[in-house]
Amino acid sequence: MRLAPMLPASKSVLVKGVHGIGKTEVINQIGKELGLRVVVFQGDQVSDVGDIIGLPKIVQVKERFAKTNLDGSFIKGHNGELEYEDRMVDHTVWVPPYWFHAGEPVLLFLDEPNRARPEITNCMMQLTLEHRCLDFVLPEGSRVYAAINPSDNGNYDVDNMDPAKLDRYWVKTLVPTNEEWLDWARSAGVHAAVLEYIGKNPNDLDPYTNSELMNVKNSGEVRLPSRRSWTSVSDTLLEAEKLNKGKLNTNDVVELVSGWVGNVCAVKFKQFYEDADNTVSAEEIIENYKKVRSRVKKMMKSTPAMIAVANNIRTYVMGMDKADATDVQKQNFEDWYNDLTKELKVSITNNIIYRSITKGENWVSKISSDDLVNNKYMEIISEAST
Repeated sequence: MRLAPMLPASKSVLVKGVHGIGKTEVINQIGKELGLRVVVFQGDQVSDVGDIIGLPKIVQVKERFAKTNLDGSFIKGHNGELEYEDRMVDHTVWVPPYWFHAGEPVLLFLDEPNRARPEITNCMMQLTLEHRCLDFVLPEGSRVYAAINPSDNGNYDVDNMDPAKLDRYWVKTLVPTNEEWLDWARSAGVHAAVLEYIGKNPNDLDPYTNSELMNVKNSGEVRLPSRRSWTSVSDTLLEAEKLNKGKLNTNDVVELVSGWVGNVCAVKFKQFYEDADNTVSAEEIIENYKKVRSRVKKMMKSTPAMIAVANNIRTYVMGMDKADATDVQKQNFEDWYNDLTKELKVSITNNIIYRSITKGENWVSKISSDDLVNNKYMEIISEAST
C-alpha cells in the first residue's frame, strides 16, 4: 500500500482482503499521511439512495418575469420596452448527504461497497470515477478509497463487482505478513501473551490459510480468529487485568478468549498467558524502577513481553508534558536498559529506539543522556550488524 498515496488524487483505490487484517487501519493511516480527514460511508448499512445522493428540498426563489395581460400578451411601457415583476417560485434543490464536506479535501472511505444494494453501488460509480454525485463535487485534492472482502473464495456473503465497477479503481489485494502485524502490535501495546502466542503460532493469525483451523470450522466450531479478534483479545485482557488488579485465573482467561477466537485457540493460549507477566507498566519503570526491577528481570525470558514494555515506555515518555525528563527518570531508564540481555538490547534498539531516532521522534533524547544515545545505542547497533 505504500504506492497508493503516489497515485493522482483523482484516481480511486480499492483495497481487497479477508476480514480483520487491518484494511480500515491502513486507509486511516494513509489519510493521516496525506493530511486528509477520513470520512466513512458504510455501504453495507445504507438502505436508501438518499443517504448517498442527499434528499430533495423545496425552496422559494425570487425570479423576474415579464408582465402579461390576461390574454397572455406582454405588457409594454410607454417606450415600448417590456415591463417586469418579481415573483417567488418553488425550486427543488438537493440537500447534501452527511458524508459530503464542501470546505476541505477529504479521504472518502467507501467501506464494503460490495455488500450494498445495487442502486447504492450504482450511485457510487460516479463518485469513484468523477469524485462527484449529482451536483455535489468533492473538493479538489480529495481522494476516494474503498475496502471489500473478496467474493471469489466462498467465505463471504458479498456480491461480485462487475468489470465496469472494478475498472474505476486501482486495486490492491492486501496480504500483510505475520511479522508486519507483529510490528504493528508491538507499537500498539498489544498484550505480551498475544505477541508470544502469535510468534509461536503464526498460522493462527489468519485461519483461512490454516487447514487445521478450517477442519475445526467444518466440524462445528463457528468462531475462528482473525487479526482483528486477536487485537480484541488483547484489549479484553488488559481491561480485565486492570479491573482485577492483576492477572486472571486460567478458567476466566479461556472463557474470555474463546469468545473472540474460538475454544481451540483459547485452550492453547492459556499456557502463554500463564507464562507471560504483563503487569509491569512503563510508568512503574520510569518513575520507580528499583521497586519493579526483580519483576522486570523475570519478564526477560519473553522477548515479545519486553518489546511491548519498550513500546509502552516510548508512548509514556512521548506523552509527558515536560520537555525533558528529570534526572531520576533518566537514571531509571538507563538502569532498565542496562539490565536488558544483549539480545534484547539488539532487538529493542534496532526495532524501537533506532527507528524512533531516524523518524525524528524526541522521546529518546528526552529520557536519556546524549552519551547513552550516541555511544551505547550505536555500539549495540554495530554489534547487531556484524
